[in-house]
Amino acid sequence: MAGGCSRIVIARNINWALPAHLRNALTSPMADDRLAALDGLARLHRIGNDVVRSTVLDELRHLTDDDSRRVSTAAATRLRSLAPQTDASETPAEVPSDPSSVQPQASADPGAVPQDALGRRGEAHLEAGHFDQAIAGFTVALDLNPEDLWALAQRGETHRQAGRFDQAITDLTAALDLDPTLAWAHAERGAAHRQAGHFA
Repeated sequence: MAGGCSRIVIARNINWALPAHLRNALTSPMADDRLAALDGLARLHRIGNDVVRSTVLDELRHLTDDDSRRVSTAAATRLRSLAPQTDASETPAEVPSDPSSVQPQASADPGAVPQDALGRRGEAHLEAGHFDQAIAGFTVALDLNPEDLWALAQRGETHRQAGRFDQAITDLTAALDLDPTLAWAHAERGAAHRQAGHFA
């Protein structure tokens, strides 16, 4: 019950500010610290109210102008993935248990980020921590378009968050084969190697 009370306090606090550890990371001169703060911002966006989500989106917009290309690219990618979720009616509870049952929306660009229903469902599952369902959703999107860079990189990130580092490295390497300039995928693959203990 205490967890529910703290969420109510946060929801009603219109003077809410980012936690100190995130503020410190975001203002750090080290690009790796600012890059690491993106996961914390995404988590706050997922669990917070409108004030929290608005603050997170403002921080991400600011980071898209970061002097580090890795940070600015990763922030832009996060911003694209979180911006469609600003509708308060879209919650993880509304995500179907079988993402493969979702019919993709017609799109002139099947690799758009994330314009189709499969991408949004996979992203919602990922944000909710439903890794297997997210992977299934991204896999269905890849079955429809094997060169969907966004779905491939997102599936790689999902594998990394689920602790499946070899699969993460495989997907992220494939994404980088399609677009070697995708700094966010380089950062995710590096994190997967680090977490897997591949230091050489």
